[in-house]
Amino acid sequence: MIMARTIEGSTDIRLKYLKRYLLAMRRVRANLVVGSNGMTTYEGSSKSLSSSEDRARFHEIRSTSEVILIGGSTFRNEPYSKCPLPLYISSRSSNLKREKVHSFNLSPSKLLAKAISEGYKEILIEGGVQFLNGLIDEVLIDEFHITRSAIAGDGNKFDETSLGAKYKLLSQSTSNRTKFEVWVPIKRPR
Repeated sequence: MIMARTIEGSTDIRLKYLKRYLLAMRRVRANLVVGSNGMTTYEGSSKSLSSSEDRARFHEIRSTSEVILIGGSTFRNEPYSKCPLPLYISSRSSNLKREKVHSFNLSPSKLLAKAISEGYKEILIEGGVQFLNGLIDEVLIDEFHITRSAIAGDGNKFDETSLGAKYKLLSQSTSNRTKFEVWVPIKRPR
């Protein structure tokens, strides 16, 4: 009788390569509008900072996504009532019940891990500055789409220090007075 032998550590090596393969198959994008003064909201919402060009781009990005990740504050302050995609919300509150709305008391990075573990491949992050900061620091976003608005905001300043240290500008374009940028990781953590 022939007995199969397991080489110690071989399973770990296979899992490591499987994990890399699966990660390569998924895409995590983030989308954020930033006012001319670095603020991301005006009167509590990003809607007033957004132009028609930005909304068209926003819907184009959304159209190729399977799920949207946001924080509870973004869910309460932005118009998500007609969103056709499932929403994964990082919130301590459990009163966010609605069809396609899933609320979890998880950090943004753990919420992202949950969405990945549940099979989502095209993940869009529309969370605000607080939600995005840790994901930027951990380099968990594959493409970061920033719209630079000509309008000044009044709240939620976006500190770009970590973005500039861990991401590089891949492309930029301008339409009317709105500037669009795409940032990608300088290098992925192992």
